[in-house]
Amino acid sequence: MLDKELYDYFVLAQKELSQIKEPERGNIVYLVPSQKARVLATVEHLESLELFNALVQITKLKYCGRKYSIKNFFRRSGFYISCLDNNEIDFDYFRNLYHEAFQKTNFITRYLAPLELVDFAPRKEIIFNSFSIKRFTHDELSKECGNRINNIFYQNAVWDVKKLSMLWYLEVQKTEENLRVFQTNKNQVINLDDANISITINRNLAIYPIPIKLAIYTLILYNWKLPENIYGYGADTWHGFKIPFIFKLNDDLLSPPNPSPDSSQIIMTPYDTSTGEEPGNTPLILFDLNQIETAKFISFIHNQLTLMDEKVLGNWPFMETALGYLDKAFFENVYSVFPGAEQLLWHMTTIESLLGEDEQGLINRLYKRLKRINVINISKTQFDNLYKIRSDLVHGNQWKQKDGKYLYEARNIAMRSCLWFLRVLNYIHLRLHDIKNIPLRNDILTIIDLEEDRRHSVRRLIELLPDDFASFFANKNHKNEPIKS
Repeated sequence: MLDKELYDYFVLAQKELSQIKEPERGNIVYLVPSQKARVLATVEHLESLELFNALVQITKLKYCGRKYSIKNFFRRSGFYISCLDNNEIDFDYFRNLYHEAFQKTNFITRYLAPLELVDFAPRKEIIFNSFSIKRFTHDELSKECGNRINNIFYQNAVWDVKKLSMLWYLEVQKTEENLRVFQTNKNQVINLDDANISITINRNLAIYPIPIKLAIYTLILYNWKLPENIYGYGADTWHGFKIPFIFKLNDDLLSPPNPSPDSSQIIMTPYDTSTGEEPGNTPLILFDLNQIETAKFISFIHNQLTLMDEKVLGNWPFMETALGYLDKAFFENVYSVFPGAEQLLWHMTTIESLLGEDEQGLINRLYKRLKRINVINISKTQFDNLYKIRSDLVHGNQWKQKDGKYLYEARNIAMRSCLWFLRVLNYIHLRLHDIKNIPLRNDILTIIDLEEDRRHSVRRLIELLPDDFASFFANKNHKNEPIKS
């Protein structure tokens, strides 16, 4: 019965929409305003007919589908556009697509995060194991976001592809469960289509799944360096690239597309920075990686990807906390009144979350630990000055421009500390057999403190780690005992 109603509506929609003609401009078909209004009016008329309502009722009985989701299917599947273009549509394929849409248990979700202020050597895509970095042409991005369909049916989801296609994108794919229809008990079914839920675009990593977090954490651990005296930024200034938003795309045909990203956030420049000419507005580029620099970046990311393990962050939550602080420092707004102040504070917070303790003599202990694990190459006096700036800021004193020279040092120490701990935790994770006997952060710090006169590489610390962590650290006199290798 459902297939009969579906076929009747299929035939009627083709007949009605195929009568609307539109002009072609190049390879892409556009609608002039009057024709767009006619298409929308025709579709709204079709969806008000008794035939469509009958299809809704039958679908509701079979799949708990709602009118709202059925409308989305016909629009987002491209069916109406195909009818408009007089394309030959195979009904069997269309019918299977309809049933599949209501029976899907999961979706392939793609997260697209524009990397603002950065450009890589000429290539279309950089592929890593768990994510990729790519460019889209104007037409490709328009197709990705469904601009032609959205321009008719979802005006708030139309992308400014002219501007957004000028950027590189971090892309992460993830299979996610379909939560539209779920049962609370055997007799009650809740359908989320009725709620008309729309996901807000946000750059707060806390709301995103672990794959997108791991990808961004990996990128911010790269040693991004601003060229000296470029666009008003000198050697004493540091900041990272920007991710103005993270957009979510999936193959769910029963829900509306998410609202379009706010392209007004993209920082544009009216001139070509390489020639000084004015060809028109283009995105501002601060990190312009040439062929050699792009190759170094790719090599670094490939090497670090093995460290970003979801299980490692799950076993040691303090590590993700530290990476979260580093993320805050990296993306702190560089155009605020005193951007360096907040960046420096978040970098110092990252260091303290890894190596600090709430007790007297923190500065000396931090410096010694950083020296022992070989992530610091500044003098004790320089480190004391860095920490004094941090303390002044915490107690409300004003950020001084001359303090900016310490910002890169704070970033460098925080970044290298995170990399060192990630290597240690991965080594431990690989040799860990008893999850109940996992060494904690304080256990690792204890071992770092045990040998006053030795600097610890990652391998050296692993050699020092005892086989039986629990019994070793339960012994009050462990500092006087030899450590098993």
